[in-house]
Amino acid sequence: MTTIAYRDGIIAADSRETWECEIAGIAVFNRCTKLTRYDDIGAIIGTQGESFPGLVAEDWYVDNERSTNGVEKPDFSGEEDFTLLILSRDGLTIMDCWLRPCKVNEKYFAVGSGSKVALGAMYMGATAEEAVKAASKIDPFTGGKVHVMSLED
Repeated sequence: MTTIAYRDGIIAADSRETWECEIAGIAVFNRCTKLTRYDDIGAIIGTQGESFPGLVAEDWYVDNERSTNGVEKPDFSGEEDFTLLILSRDGLTIMDCWLRPCKVNEKYFAVGSGSKVALGAMYMGATAEEAVKAASKIDPFTGGKVHVMSLED
């Protein structure tokens, strides 16, 4: 899981990656990069949830934006649990395993396991970065360094 927050043209994400398996139990790493800048399509994409299906969806979205003919959609079963938060010149968009982008028309927004804390913090005036930091104090699946990006960087 993770927390990705958006406010005032800024997108912020934590760097905690949590893996769970039957044999090893839970492993936590705090060096994961969840925000990727794509200057050629004018977008920053944050990936939350199941890493590998989310990255496949991110690749599809970017390839589709770069293509003039469109790109065949990956075949997800509909049970993959990930969310892409896409910040572009057109605004903020959210997309899940159904690969149907949906425009977000809110002043601030958050996704992930710490999203409720982040939204509450932003409601009280926090920046996107401060909101992710607040989520990391409460949500065990949010942590590590907070990465911050804007399209203006």
